[in-house]
Amino acid sequence: MKERCGRLKCDVLIALDFDDTLVHTDRSEDFSVLSRLRELGVELCIASRNDNYYLERQLRDLEIREHFRFIMADFRPKSIQLRHILWLYGKLDCLFTKILFVDDHLPNIERVREELPNVSCYQFGQDIVQLSQMIDLV
Repeated sequence: MKERCGRLKCDVLIALDFDDTLVHTDRSEDFSVLSRLRELGVELCIASRNDNYYLERQLRDLEIREHFRFIMADFRPKSIQLRHILWLYGKLDCLFTKILFVDDHLPNIERVREELPNVSCYQFGQDIVQLSQMIDLV
C-alpha cells in the first residue's frame, strides 16, 4: 500500500554510502542516474562514515547535493544512521513501500540486514556494479 507524505509522495527510498559506492576513485561517475531516480519519484539520502563538512563539500563540488534530502555523515554504525534518516522522514509523515541500502562494505550490509530487516541491502561491487543498475531495483 502506497502512503502519502505530508508534502512528499513516498514510495521508494534509496540510502547510499558515499566513498567507494556513490563516488569511486577508479571510475568516472555518471550522476545522471540520480536525476532519473528523482524523476521516478525515488527519495535519495546518504548514510556515510565521514566528516559532515567534508561530505557536504564533496557533494557540492560534484554538483549533486540537490539530489539528497537527508545526509547522515558521522561515525556511528550505518544501521543507526539509517534509523535516524527514517525518523527524519517520519517527521514528514512519510512511509516508504520499499527501502534500499547500497554500500560497498559487507559488514555494514550485514549489520543493517540484521537490525533493519525491512531494508533491502545491496553490496556495491558485488550485487550492483554500476549506479545505473539502481533503476532496475525500483
